[in-house]
Amino acid sequence: MLAATILSFWVVFVAELGDRSQLITITYSLRYRWWVVLTGVAIASTLVHGPRWRSGIRWG
Repeated sequence: MLAATILSFWVVFVAELGDRSQLITITYSLRYRWWVVLTGVAIASTLVHGPRWRSGIRWG
């Protein structure tokens, strides 16, 4: 019973690791300090999603 629970946990965990950016973030967090990685992710997210958010406000 415990083995099935552990196996199902890992199957779902691996299945939820989706895109390349998430895997790169995990890899960077192993190498660099957490706040450096978090700052980089925040800046990248702002650059990618910021213009779309801004245009959504403008054309509402």
